[in-house]
Amino acid sequence: RLDTLGVFRRAGVCWLGASEVPRELVAFRALLAAALDGAEICFDQKEWKFHLTLYRGLRKPRPILHPVAIEWQLSGFDLIESVSTQSGVEYRSIGHWQAGRAGSHSGLA
Repeated sequence: RLDTLGVFRRAGVCWLGASEVPRELVAFRALLAAALDGAEICFDQKEWKFHLTLYRGLRKPRPILHPVAIEWQLSGFDLIESVSTQSGVEYRSIGHWQAGRAGSHSGLA
């Protein structure tokens, strides 16, 4: 359920996220962080915001919107890396997972 509106101020991004993250996604994040630590790969240690980007380039305070709750059933998801380039931000899929199928993924070997 996507029910929380937020802003990444420095990046100028308005996003929609979940006030309650499913336990499976929390567990996935912990496994991924442990794998990165085990491989001695540095990553941002601050809390992750599982979100859907609504708008990039936000210059004014975030818009005031009526409360929303969107039920979103996923068949799978990707871990996306955002990379700043001279022509803007590029998004790259690092790995893909099928929802509801433990251990089913491509990428992130």
